Amino acid sequence: MMRLARQLADEYGPHAVVWRYDPIIETDVSPLGMHGDNFSRLADAMAGATDEVVVSFANPYRKTIRNLGRDGLACGAPPIEVKTTILAELAKIAAARAIALTICSQPELAVNGTRPARCIDCLLYT
Repeated sequence: MMRLARQLADEYGPHAVVWRYDPIIETDVSPLGMHGDNFSRLADAMAGATDEVVVSFANPYRKTIRNLGRDGLACGAPPIEVKTTILAELAKIAAARAIALTICSQPELAVNGTRPARCIDCLLYT
């Protein structure tokens, strides 16, 4: 995937590649604390190939909780304060690599260094 992102950026510019890091979910195997390191590693790889990353937090619906539970995974919904703290950290990581962090369909989570966005922006294609 990284190779293709670089090829597209080389041909059309980094604005043509939008990286998605979503949904952010808290489970037994993906605790919230791991997202900073994981995001940083991926941001290093995407630096120069994109100028935007779209993120969102999972909404653990009953069906999602039930289905993950069948696989032995417990998931949770962290409070808004925890989400905004994580987003502020991810925004700093992204900004250090000239990548803007946007938040898909969760404008209430916007913090310094982020901005709300559509998950898929059809206006770019008209």
